Amino acid sequence: MKHALTIATVLLLSSASARADALTDLRGALAKLTARDAIRATITIETVDRGDDDDPPQIGKATFDAEHGPQGLRVTYAPELIARAQQEAREQRANPDKPAPARDGMRRIDPAELIESLDAAGSLIRLLDSAALVKEQRTSASGRSLQQLTMKITPKLSKSNAKHVRNLEVTLVLNIGEDGVPVSADLHEKVKAKFLLMSFESETHRTWAFARHGDRLVALRRIETSTGSGMGQKFENRQTLTVSPKNGA
Repeated sequence: MKHALTIATVLLLSSASARADALTDLRGALAKLTARDAIRATITIETVDRGDDDDPPQIGKATFDAEHGPQGLRVTYAPELIARAQQEAREQRANPDKPAPARDGMRRIDPAELIESLDAAGSLIRLLDSAALVKEQRTSASGRSLQQLTMKITPKLSKSNAKHVRNLEVTLVLNIGEDGVPVSADLHEKVKAKFLLMSFESETHRTWAFARHGDRLVALRRIETSTGSGMGQKFENRQTLTVSPKNGA
Protein backbone atom coordinates (compact mmCIF):
# COMPACT_ATOMS: atom_id res chain seq x y z
CA MET A 1 0.00 0.00 0.00
CA LYS A 2 2.80 2.38 0.93
CA HIS A 3 4.60 1.46 -2.31
CA ALA A 4 1.50 2.26 -4.42
CA LEU A 5 1.07 5.53 -2.56
CA THR A 6 4.69 6.47 -3.20
CA ILE A 7 4.35 5.78 -6.93
CA ALA A 8 1.19 7.88 -7.10
CA THR A 9 2.91 10.72 -5.28
CA VAL A 10 5.91 10.59 -7.63
CA LEU A 11 3.66 10.64 -10.68
CA LEU A 12 1.71 13.59 -9.29
CA LEU A 13 4.85 15.57 -8.55
CA SER A 14 6.30 14.72 -11.97
CA SER A 15 3.15 15.97 -13.67
CA ALA A 16 3.20 19.21 -11.69
CA SER A 17 6.90 19.69 -12.51
CA ALA A 18 6.28 19.12 -16.23
CA ARG A 19 3.52 21.73 -16.20
CA ALA A 20 5.74 24.22 -14.43
CA ASP A 21 8.51 23.56 -16.97
CA ALA A 22 6.08 24.14 -19.88
CA LEU A 23 5.16 27.59 -18.57
CA THR A 24 8.80 28.38 -17.76
CA ASP A 25 9.86 27.42 -21.30
CA LEU A 26 7.07 29.54 -22.78
CA ARG A 27 7.99 32.58 -20.71
CA GLY A 28 11.63 32.14 -21.68
CA ALA A 29 10.82 31.96 -25.41
CA LEU A 30 8.62 35.05 -25.20
CA ALA A 31 11.21 37.01 -23.22
CA LYS A 32 13.67 36.65 -26.11
CA LEU A 33 11.28 38.58 -28.37
CA THR A 34 12.23 42.00 -27.06
CA ALA A 35 10.46 44.13 -29.74
CA ARG A 36 13.30 46.66 -29.77
CA ASP A 37 13.50 47.00 -33.53
CA ALA A 38 10.99 49.31 -35.17
CA ILE A 39 8.09 47.88 -37.14
CA ARG A 40 5.87 49.54 -39.71
CA ALA A 41 2.56 48.02 -40.69
CA THR A 42 -0.74 48.67 -42.41
CA ILE A 43 -3.61 48.00 -40.05
CA THR A 44 -7.29 47.48 -40.79
CA ILE A 45 -9.96 47.61 -38.11
CA GLU A 46 -13.46 46.28 -38.82
CA THR A 47 -16.31 46.49 -36.31
CA VAL A 48 -19.93 45.35 -36.14
CA ASP A 49 -22.14 46.45 -33.24
CA ARG A 50 -25.67 45.12 -32.74
CA GLY A 51 -28.19 46.17 -30.12
CA ASP A 52 -31.35 44.56 -28.81
CA ASP A 53 -33.71 46.27 -31.23
CA ASP A 54 -34.69 46.43 -34.88
CA ASP A 55 -32.03 48.99 -35.79
CA PRO A 56 -29.49 47.86 -38.41
CA PRO A 57 -26.01 46.94 -37.14
CA GLN A 58 -23.47 49.73 -36.86
CA ILE A 59 -20.51 48.86 -39.11
CA GLY A 60 -17.11 50.48 -39.01
CA LYS A 61 -13.98 50.07 -41.10
CA ALA A 62 -10.74 52.02 -41.25
CA THR A 63 -7.29 51.32 -42.69
CA PHE A 64 -4.23 53.25 -41.51
CA ASP A 65 -0.47 52.95 -40.99
CA ALA A 66 1.29 52.49 -37.67
CA GLU A 67 4.92 52.43 -36.55
CA HIS A 68 6.16 51.15 -33.21
CA GLY A 69 9.73 51.28 -31.99
CA PRO A 70 12.21 53.14 -29.78
CA GLN A 71 10.46 56.44 -30.55
CA GLY A 72 7.10 55.13 -29.36
CA LEU A 73 3.90 54.57 -31.32
CA ARG A 74 3.02 56.66 -34.36
CA VAL A 75 -0.29 56.33 -36.19
CA THR A 76 -0.84 57.89 -39.61
CA TYR A 77 -4.22 58.42 -41.24
CA ALA A 78 -4.17 58.78 -45.01
CA PRO A 79 -5.77 61.92 -46.49
CA GLU A 80 -8.34 59.69 -48.23
CA LEU A 81 -9.53 58.25 -44.91
CA ILE A 82 -9.76 61.69 -43.32
CA ALA A 83 -11.68 63.04 -46.31
CA ARG A 84 -14.09 60.11 -46.22
CA ALA A 85 -14.73 60.59 -42.50
CA GLN A 86 -15.38 64.30 -43.03
CA GLN A 87 -17.79 63.54 -45.87
CA GLU A 88 -19.65 61.07 -43.67
CA ALA A 89 -19.96 63.74 -40.97
CA ARG A 90 -21.52 66.16 -43.44
CA GLU A 91 -23.93 63.51 -44.68
CA GLN A 92 -24.98 62.58 -41.16
CA ARG A 93 -25.95 66.17 -40.42
CA ALA A 94 -28.58 65.88 -43.13
CA ASN A 95 -29.46 62.27 -42.30
CA PRO A 96 -28.46 61.11 -38.78
CA ASP A 97 -29.34 57.50 -39.70
CA LYS A 98 -26.88 57.35 -42.58
CA PRO A 99 -24.03 54.87 -41.94
CA ALA A 100 -20.56 56.29 -41.31
CA PRO A 101 -18.14 53.34 -41.45
CA ALA A 102 -14.95 55.39 -41.64
CA ARG A 103 -15.88 57.55 -38.65
CA ASP A 104 -17.10 54.56 -36.64
CA GLY A 105 -13.95 52.59 -37.45
CA MET A 106 -11.68 55.48 -36.44
CA ARG A 107 -13.53 55.86 -33.13
CA ARG A 108 -12.65 52.28 -32.20
CA ILE A 109 -8.90 52.61 -32.74
CA ASP A 110 -7.24 51.97 -29.37
CA PRO A 111 -3.48 52.71 -29.06
CA ALA A 112 -3.10 50.14 -26.26
CA GLU A 113 -4.60 47.42 -28.46
CA LEU A 114 -2.30 48.42 -31.33
CA ILE A 115 0.77 47.99 -29.13
CA GLU A 116 -0.52 44.61 -27.91
CA SER A 117 -0.77 43.48 -31.54
CA LEU A 118 2.61 44.86 -32.59
CA ASP A 119 4.32 43.50 -29.44
CA ALA A 120 2.25 40.40 -28.73
CA ALA A 121 5.02 38.74 -26.72
CA GLY A 122 4.92 41.48 -24.10
CA SER A 123 1.14 41.23 -23.92
CA LEU A 124 1.26 37.44 -23.45
CA ILE A 125 3.93 37.64 -20.76
CA ARG A 126 1.70 39.94 -18.71
CA LEU A 127 -1.24 37.60 -19.21
CA LEU A 128 0.81 34.61 -18.05
CA ASP A 129 1.52 36.34 -14.73
CA SER A 130 -1.97 35.29 -13.60
CA ALA A 131 -2.05 31.91 -15.40
CA ALA A 132 -2.14 28.37 -14.03
CA LEU A 133 -1.59 25.47 -16.41
CA VAL A 134 -4.39 22.90 -16.29
CA LYS A 135 -3.74 20.81 -19.42
CA GLU A 136 -0.95 20.09 -21.89
CA GLN A 137 -1.28 18.04 -25.07
CA ARG A 138 -0.11 17.72 -28.66
CA THR A 139 -2.24 18.92 -31.53
CA SER A 140 -1.78 19.87 -35.18
CA ALA A 141 -2.89 22.57 -37.59
CA SER A 142 -2.07 23.10 -41.27
CA GLY A 143 0.23 20.08 -41.17
CA ARG A 144 2.23 21.44 -38.23
CA SER A 145 2.70 19.61 -34.94
CA LEU A 146 1.92 21.95 -32.05
CA GLN A 147 2.11 21.94 -28.28
CA GLN A 148 -1.21 23.06 -26.79
CA LEU A 149 -1.40 24.59 -23.33
CA THR A 150 -4.72 25.23 -21.61
CA MET A 151 -4.59 27.68 -18.73
CA LYS A 152 -6.89 29.19 -16.17
CA ILE A 153 -6.42 32.94 -15.84
CA THR A 154 -7.16 34.66 -12.55
CA PRO A 155 -7.12 38.41 -13.24
CA LYS A 156 -6.46 40.79 -10.38
CA LEU A 157 -9.42 43.12 -9.93
CA SER A 158 -9.43 46.56 -8.39
CA LYS A 159 -11.31 46.94 -5.13
CA SER A 160 -14.10 48.86 -6.86
CA ASN A 161 -14.58 46.17 -9.52
CA ALA A 162 -14.25 43.28 -7.07
CA LYS A 163 -17.25 44.62 -5.14
CA HIS A 164 -19.49 44.14 -8.15
CA VAL A 165 -18.14 41.01 -9.86
CA ARG A 166 -20.04 37.91 -8.75
CA ASN A 167 -18.34 35.42 -11.05
CA LEU A 168 -15.39 35.60 -13.43
CA GLU A 169 -14.08 32.71 -15.53
CA VAL A 170 -11.18 33.16 -17.94
CA THR A 171 -9.57 30.35 -19.97
CA LEU A 172 -6.61 30.72 -22.33
CA VAL A 173 -5.50 28.13 -24.90
CA LEU A 174 -2.13 28.62 -26.61
CA ASN A 175 -0.85 26.63 -29.59
CA ILE A 176 2.94 26.66 -29.68
CA GLY A 177 5.29 25.83 -32.55
CA GLU A 178 8.49 23.79 -32.49
CA ASP A 179 10.50 26.95 -31.73
CA GLY A 180 8.56 27.41 -28.48
CA VAL A 181 6.72 30.49 -29.75
CA PRO A 182 2.90 30.69 -29.93
CA VAL A 183 1.29 30.57 -33.36
CA SER A 184 -2.29 31.12 -32.16
CA ALA A 185 -4.32 31.73 -29.03
CA ASP A 186 -7.91 31.47 -27.89
CA LEU A 187 -9.27 33.26 -24.81
CA HIS A 188 -12.75 32.81 -23.37
CA GLU A 189 -14.09 35.09 -20.64
CA LYS A 190 -17.41 34.98 -18.79
CA VAL A 191 -18.42 37.68 -16.31
CA LYS A 192 -21.42 38.14 -14.04
CA ALA A 193 -21.69 41.41 -12.13
CA LYS A 194 -24.21 43.36 -10.10
CA PHE A 195 -24.52 47.10 -9.63
CA LEU A 196 -27.10 48.06 -7.01
CA LEU A 197 -30.19 46.12 -8.13
CA MET A 198 -29.04 45.65 -11.72
CA SER A 199 -27.37 42.45 -12.93
CA PHE A 200 -25.09 42.21 -15.96
CA GLU A 201 -23.66 39.26 -17.85
CA SER A 202 -21.13 39.24 -20.65
CA GLU A 203 -19.14 36.69 -22.60
CA THR A 204 -16.06 37.54 -24.63
CA HIS A 205 -14.17 35.34 -27.08
CA ARG A 206 -10.80 36.46 -28.49
CA THR A 207 -8.63 34.67 -31.02
CA TRP A 208 -5.17 35.59 -32.28
CA ALA A 209 -2.97 34.41 -35.15
CA PHE A 210 0.72 35.15 -34.49
CA ALA A 211 3.89 35.31 -36.57
CA ARG A 212 7.47 36.27 -35.83
CA HIS A 213 8.70 39.48 -37.43
CA GLY A 214 12.33 40.24 -36.59
CA ASP A 215 12.63 40.40 -32.81
CA ARG A 216 8.86 40.61 -32.39
CA LEU A 217 5.84 38.41 -32.09
CA VAL A 218 3.09 40.11 -34.09
CA ALA A 219 -0.61 39.36 -33.89
CA LEU A 220 -1.42 39.35 -37.59
CA ARG A 221 -5.10 38.88 -36.83
CA ARG A 222 -7.11 39.54 -33.67
CA ILE A 223 -10.84 38.80 -33.54
CA GLU A 224 -12.93 39.72 -30.52
CA THR A 225 -16.61 38.86 -30.17
CA SER A 226 -18.59 40.05 -27.15
CA THR A 227 -22.18 39.35 -26.14
CA GLY A 228 -23.98 40.48 -23.03
CA SER A 229 -27.15 41.61 -21.35
CA GLY A 230 -28.19 43.99 -18.63
CA MET A 231 -31.00 46.40 -17.74
CA GLY A 232 -33.29 44.50 -20.09
CA GLN A 233 -30.99 45.07 -23.06
CA LYS A 234 -28.75 42.77 -25.09
CA PHE A 235 -25.73 43.56 -27.24
CA GLU A 236 -23.33 41.83 -29.59
CA ASN A 237 -20.06 43.34 -30.80
CA ARG A 238 -17.38 42.00 -33.13
CA GLN A 239 -14.03 43.58 -33.87
CA THR A 240 -11.35 42.32 -36.26
CA LEU A 241 -7.87 43.83 -36.28
CA THR A 242 -5.61 42.83 -39.18
CA VAL A 243 -1.91 43.72 -39.17
CA SER A 244 0.19 43.60 -42.36
CA PRO A 245 3.88 44.31 -41.64
CA LYS A 246 5.75 46.19 -44.33
CA ASN A 247 8.90 44.71 -45.85
CA GLY A 248 12.09 46.19 -44.52
CA ALA A 249 10.37 47.50 -41.39
